[in-house]
Amino acid sequence: MMFYREGGVRTMFYLTPAEKHKLQSQLTLVRSEGVEEELRGWNYYKQPLHPFYEGLMLTMEDLIPGQISYEEVLYQQELCRKIRYLYREVRRSFYTLGVANYEILLEKMSTLQALNPHLLANSDRQTQLILQREIDSMKARLVDTILNEEAVSEDEVAATFLPLSVDMSVDGSVIGIEKGLTVDFLHIEPGESMPIVFFFQVPQAEHLRITTAYALAVEAKYKCPLDFGCITYLTLKEDKLIIERRIHNIDDSRRYDFIEHRDQVGSQ
Repeated sequence: MMFYREGGVRTMFYLTPAEKHKLQSQLTLVRSEGVEEELRGWNYYKQPLHPFYEGLMLTMEDLIPGQISYEEVLYQQELCRKIRYLYREVRRSFYTLGVANYEILLEKMSTLQALNPHLLANSDRQTQLILQREIDSMKARLVDTILNEEAVSEDEVAATFLPLSVDMSVDGSVIGIEKGLTVDFLHIEPGESMPIVFFFQVPQAEHLRITTAYALAVEAKYKCPLDFGCITYLTLKEDKLIIERRIHNIDDSRRYDFIEHRDQVGSQ
């Protein structure tokens, strides 16, 4: 299983050149090796993916027991909601103004308050720093994309500086987890994406069950293969955001790990 980390990356959602290179080198290998057909999410109706215990609907906390408190879950959910709101607002503004008016968009993105005051509502200092860091990164990427590309369309510009797709709703109950899941995706290349989650914790191998579960649920609904997952770890030290990103294969071993843990928890 390919598993690597990038420490000290600058943003939550823009892959570094090293990450892109590693992913590109792995894509062909992963596709050639493949995943056992019975372990693809679209085979949820039969073993081993079909839950042994009917009606089983584990939460994300059940997948990593004892590692995350209820308060941490609530905070991460609220931060996810804010990030999704930020991306929707920037995307809406971009398509409303168009590439020709990108300077107006940059001015609108000067602060969270200028973009949309709702982003500041009930946001603590840490949340505001994370959101401002991301909006600054989007501004830099937008300028770089427009100034260094020739004759690009609005969709091509958007795909480059807005690499995140948010709010995909899937039914996790078909594989034994929560029914109403909201999954976010980071685009790798045209036609290739990976589920992304983030934690304010020390990296643990068990966290990979979350991205694996998301991938299986999406495969079950859309019948499209997902072979990579991304976990971003955030640490705030003296108003400095430290980001560590881990990208991993969602291979047979990860899928079996999810199934075995799910069935073990379901039997208790």
